Amino acid sequence: MREQSEFIYKIISQMNKENLDVCIFSSADAVFYSTGFLSRILYSSGKVGGAFSIVTKTGDVYLICSEFERLSAESICSKKIKILSYPVWIYIEDYAKKNMKKNSQPNKNAAVDLTTEIILDKYSNYHRVGIQEDWMTFYYENYIREKLESYELIDCSKVLTEARVVKSKWEIDILRRNAQKAEVSMNLTSKKIVPGMSMIEIYKIFDLFCRTGSKWVTNVSHAHTIGSYFTPYWNPIDYKVKRGDLVRLDGGPNIDGYKSDLGRTYVVENYVNDKSKEVYDELWKGFIYGVENIKPGVRMCDIFNGINDRINLKKYNYVRGHYGHSISCSTDGEEGPFISPKEKRVFKPGMVMCLETPFYSSNLQTFNIEDTFLVTENGTEFFTHASPSLIN
Repeated sequence: MREQSEFIYKIISQMNKENLDVCIFSSADAVFYSTGFLSRILYSSGKVGGAFSIVTKTGDVYLICSEFERLSAESICSKKIKILSYPVWIYIEDYAKKNMKKNSQPNKNAAVDLTTEIILDKYSNYHRVGIQEDWMTFYYENYIREKLESYELIDCSKVLTEARVVKSKWEIDILRRNAQKAEVSMNLTSKKIVPGMSMIEIYKIFDLFCRTGSKWVTNVSHAHTIGSYFTPYWNPIDYKVKRGDLVRLDGGPNIDGYKSDLGRTYVVENYVNDKSKEVYDELWKGFIYGVENIKPGVRMCDIFNGINDRINLKKYNYVRGHYGHSISCSTDGEEGPFISPKEKRVFKPGMVMCLETPFYSSNLQTFNIEDTFLVTENGTEFFTHASPSLIN
């Protein structure tokens, strides 16, 4: 279902704008976006160096991975992608050679050596090489610069960001399904929350609902805030919710390499105090302005200003840096472009984004209203539908 040539065309289009001859991609999501392969070593470790991909201005694509991942890559990737692998400490009969030796761990330069050798051997007439500076350690960047000393190395982060702004139909279908799965999971979780339930239990219930019904869930994003704890916990504490506490669920399942990111606010046992209602009602005014006014040709900064003008929470010194963002396969938080005061680009058909109006407080507790939408030729298609009320 994934058309590899469509993704490479978008990458090359951005490479041409940046006058790049070849790009070396090192982050997990960039390797995935350029090849279709979810590298376990990159996703599980969060480190660079275990796998790379190369895209040239003429459309050549290479995947460099370990022997242990090669079979997975070959079963998934387009036949047009050239796959090269390096040996690991694991014995694999398919790659066994007479009198071969194994190290206790693979040479940490094995993947980058293969990557640079391809460029030196096959593209010696190229000059400008893109690297992901945000996803290169000091060691690997210096190592590549030494290996490719005759080339000009340039940050190519913008290439990935811009290539992913407008989605393919395949991506739109995945992002729609993921968002709707997140919404269902949040609503089901909210019905299970009762006074005395711990923060840990709420995280586990949400995780279970996200993973139920889809065998392709790779992980679940949790950025929940509960009661007076406005900070999401990586390792939840054992706080017990009380009647009237606000439970803000934020995140969702990652499926087929793509994210989901919704925000919902629920009140335990539907007991809403006046201050909570006041805050939520104001956030809803801004949110619904965005819902009703986002369409092709409208500038993102104008939507930001319109939302900002309608949320009357000045007595709390309320201010936001953005009211939404693009969503794709990034592992690095929210993606640009953002619905922000300085973003003058316009909404275009094919963009998939999140619209959100959050409020964080240890005193008033924490709120978020967030939906995912597609910009269409004539307006928008909201994949999910937040509630105008804290009582659900």
